[in-house]
Amino acid sequence: MIPCAICHELIRVPVQLTCFPCAFSGGNETLQNECNEIVRVCLPCARNYLQLDVPSTHRVSFRKCLICDRSVNPRQFLSTTENVYRKDKMLMSLDTRKNIPCFRTEEDKCEFTGTQSELDRHLQHDCPGRTIVCKGGCGETFKAWKEKDHQATCTFYTSCAHCLPVQPMLDEEFRKHMFELHQEVRCQDCKIYTHESRVVGHRKECPKRVVNCVVCKKSHFFVDMKKHLSEHIRSQAQEIATLTSHIQSQQTILKTAIEQLEKY
Repeated sequence: MIPCAICHELIRVPVQLTCFPCAFSGGNETLQNECNEIVRVCLPCARNYLQLDVPSTHRVSFRKCLICDRSVNPRQFLSTTENVYRKDKMLMSLDTRKNIPCFRTEEDKCEFTGTQSELDRHLQHDCPGRTIVCKGGCGETFKAWKEKDHQATCTFYTSCAHCLPVQPMLDEEFRKHMFELHQEVRCQDCKIYTHESRVVGHRKECPKRVVNCVVCKKSHFFVDMKKHLSEHIRSQAQEIATLTSHIQSQQTILKTAIEQLEKY
């Protein structure tokens, strides 16, 4: 088995970089060789070199070919790796080793060993050190073994206050859990969970129930009514201040007129 062109160890999950302009010259004589047709690197080495496991805005803007001077901008790569690298299945099948260790044995304490194909599947689906995206939809990326730590702080997950140990759940899963285990349902207006026996009573005290303003008669949520009434008070105070200023101005005019009349 050949060594990786980056880490120089025996190659594991070999890939051919296809993102560089020199990958397939197509007989173009201006290129000295078809570089990446002959270069093979480990899959994680390729991903690290091109910084594919970090957001595109945080990547470097320049990466040189491992052989020639052609280059690419890793920031332009999308989430798909279809045009970035290609796995060399033929080379993988020629490797007879059956105890190839995972790349992440030390940092992420992964104890996996297997064939090239098994390692390839492991890196994609099972390795605790693989980079994953939050299933809740917040967009954060992290290592798989840190998923529970992320869920504990992610706003897209909710933890049941009745259960120990704490188990963060997505919205739909959490609603099912609350109903089946605790007979609690979520109010469609305020999103607060209430025991199903108190649903009718909750509607009368729900902070998102609709009430009418005693001043303007317009409808508002109960929780917003205090702020709404405060706006009425401020508005009326401004009107009173304007009227008071106008009255004082008129009084001054009348006093001045009386004083002028008394001079004659």
